[in-house]
Amino acid sequence: MNNLISFPLKSSKIAIILNGERESHLILQNNWHSYEHIIVCDGAWNDINTKLVEKEIDKITVLGDGDSIKNSPKNFIKIQDEDSTDFEKAIKWLLKKNAHKKQIHVDVFWANGKSLDHTLGNLAIASQYAQKVTCHFYAEQQYYRFVENDFSIKSNAEKTVSIFPYPEYFVKSSSGLKYPMCDYPMQVNTQQSLRNEISANDAFIAGTGSCFVFIQL
Repeated sequence: MNNLISFPLKSSKIAIILNGERESHLILQNNWHSYEHIIVCDGAWNDINTKLVEKEIDKITVLGDGDSIKNSPKNFIKIQDEDSTDFEKAIKWLLKKNAHKKQIHVDVFWANGKSLDHTLGNLAIASQYAQKVTCHFYAEQQYYRFVENDFSIKSNAEKTVSIFPYPEYFVKSSSGLKYPMCDYPMQVNTQQSLRNEISANDAFIAGTGSCFVFIQL
């Protein structure tokens, strides 16, 4: 797993659009034409700008269980799996289509909001499949992703950064943060590190375990 987070962020070749709150419109629109493959999950299709898709329908896959989509396209892939959310269906489908690849990078949009249980479930799925799929989440004001052990951030100073253990993360040492961290244990149900700040163009955290890193866009 590549644990370097570098700003400005570069778009992945694949995007997944979920049926959460419709945010990050500019990021999605600005990068739309650079994606080689876009997976739209079920009800998210209802709000995709038809002007964006009409000329590039061949690179778009629409899938899900069909419970929230309206006017589904002819190539809609219906997946009946009551034990999986549409996000997990998309990840499983993507892995099957790219079985030859060691690691897949995916930009994920509209993962937040609406149902809180789905938002939390999306984090769990990202961590569950992290060894094969790196999910780069875009919200209206934040970028976030799952990381393990040491990680680096190349960014502009003064950006807000939060570390949320998932489930446990131990910071051995840090550099480039406004509030230095050293020998700092965190667990999802006891202690987190919220609202620190990048104080230099390069920040480095030496640690063990796993966490989600949230960075201000």
